[in-house]
Amino acid sequence: MEDKKRPHRATGKKASGRPVGAISAKRRAAHEILEALEKEIGPCHPLELMLRAGADPNIPLEIRATLWKDACSYLVPRLEKRAVELSGPNEGPLAVAALDVTQIMMNPELSDMAHKLLEAIPQPNPQLGPWLPPD
Repeated sequence: MEDKKRPHRATGKKASGRPVGAISAKRRAAHEILEALEKEIGPCHPLELMLRAGADPNIPLEIRATLWKDACSYLVPRLEKRAVELSGPNEGPLAVAALDVTQIMMNPELSDMAHKLLEAIPQPNPQLGPWLPPD
């Protein structure tokens, strides 16, 4: 059998360690588990399993949330953590507009319209998180 070990950079002699292309025992065990699972349920991808388990209502919400969080790192790019500086025109201060709602609330017709507007805005579903619309 051909020796696949890489030569040492400085000396050119064969270096010790794992041969090129060999996988670790942990990775081999993970592959064996996945192969056994594929024999049981058919071909699958680990990410697909995470997403399916995350959608299963029989699994506790804490575990499902962890599965979704972990799956997000494969599906959505991470946002950079950077400071954001806001300023107004010509690098001046921001202008803040204030709304006095007392006149709206004192007028029954405007008050009723404001309540209807609030009812039309979708509220976050606490079980799904604030980013998903309610059912």
